[in-house]
Amino acid sequence: MSDSWSSSTVVFVSDAGAAADFYADKLGFTVNWRSDDDGRTVAAGVSRDDCSLLLNTQRPDRVGKGAIYLGFGEVTHDALRADFLAKGVVLKDGWWGKRLMIVEDPDGNQLWFADPRDPA
Repeated sequence: MSDSWSSSTVVFVSDAGAAADFYADKLGFTVNWRSDDDGRTVAAGVSRDDCSLLLNTQRPDRVGKGAIYLGFGEVTHDALRADFLAKGVVLKDGWWGKRLMIVEDPDGNQLWFADPRDPA
């Protein structure tokens, strides 16, 4: 391992296998690893570009309470929106300092994609 820092956001989910499949199939993440216990995925690592997530089932009291704020330029934002819509991902509108495109995973954790055109 190098001496440089690395980071991941822990996202608490009820079923790490189903969550990993959602992040991969619907949001374009890569599943890097899975940890199984008695045939059930209890944790998984997914990533896309510089965004790394650890999907974890070991804190049921925190399932569905996460929010991740993501920002991109217009081209990437628009391409993501088109890709999500083509895959049937439900998009919600929101605001948190900027207009947001919000995606919820199967447990209700939210990914907040900031609209780069909103000068907020």
